[in-house]
Amino acid sequence: MVIGLVLYLIDLIPMDRTIKQIIRIIVIIGVVVWLLQAFGFIGSINGSSTSRAPGQVIAAPRTCTWAPYARIGGPTGRNRR
Repeated sequence: MVIGLVLYLIDLIPMDRTIKQIIRIIVIIGVVVWLLQAFGFIGSINGSSTSRAPGQVIAAPRTCTWAPYARIGGPTGRNRR
């Protein structure tokens, strides 16, 4: 929807038709590249890479900051029942 709005707003800008066409093509190519990256068909374009094997899932850390409070009944240390 946002892309459609951008393409519509490009039509409202008073400039030469060929420049508008070039801008439309750039926007569409950008969206296609973004979708291919989002679905994992291509890697990151900015050159950063990860050191994981293809198909390997990166697990979330198992620690959380609120867990100690859950055992003792809250941040005050009193067990409220």
